[in-house]
Amino acid sequence: MAYLVYRHVHDQTSRTALVIDTLRGEPYTHLWFLYMLIGLYAVTPLLRIVVANSDRATLTITAASIFLIASVDRTASATLTAFTAEKNTHTFLVMWLPYTAYFLIGYILTKWPSRIGVGNTLICVLISCAVTALLTAYVRLYLEWPDPYYIYDWFNPIIIYMSVLVFACFTSIPLSCSPRTRVRIEYLASLTLGIYVVHPFWIITLHHFGLTGMRHPAILAIPLTAAAAFALSAITTAAIRATPILRRTV
Repeated sequence: MAYLVYRHVHDQTSRTALVIDTLRGEPYTHLWFLYMLIGLYAVTPLLRIVVANSDRATLTITAASIFLIASVDRTASATLTAFTAEKNTHTFLVMWLPYTAYFLIGYILTKWPSRIGVGNTLICVLISCAVTALLTAYVRLYLEWPDPYYIYDWFNPIIIYMSVLVFACFTSIPLSCSPRTRVRIEYLASLTLGIYVVHPFWIITLHHFGLTGMRHPAILAIPLTAAAAFALSAITTAAIRATPILRRTV
């Protein structure tokens, strides 16, 4: 409701558009994630039975197949949008389907960790980031597509590769710490969903005060903006969690 009110008042978005965006699971840019989770929660009991009766190879093939279908679908959709100027519409009820691949891969890498070095992971991630940036520039400048940022889509093969690689790296790193440090880490982890939900408000506020990568050198402004938004969002979420009436919202 807070984001819908902001869009209606600040962006002058019509009520009809707000209703349509809400049905599509995008009342605000980042909130699609919460709508997608509804479907994953609903299908989890079935997936629990599937993973309990499947081996690693079967689950891996299943996840890879879903990734392939989703990747081809998103690429075709982006291509059709670029040439026809028509955007496919759907409700949030089917948004979860392709994300079952990430769900299954997370389970696989947690149950059967893969030993991947931090150094190798960092090199591969940097190369993937560079390739993604170059492809975006090429599509934007030379092909002149209206929305070149589909390359950053979660089902672009490069993004899939990079995401799975980073997750695999973290699951293979043994972590030992003192009980006090563990409590602090667990508390910070409990704030992550709230940070995700409220961070656009702080990005908007920082932009209002001039802290943005669009006005200053991006190599400095973007990391600084991200760090500031993260810290302020964490403080805000902690304050919400400390308020009895509001704590269940995050």
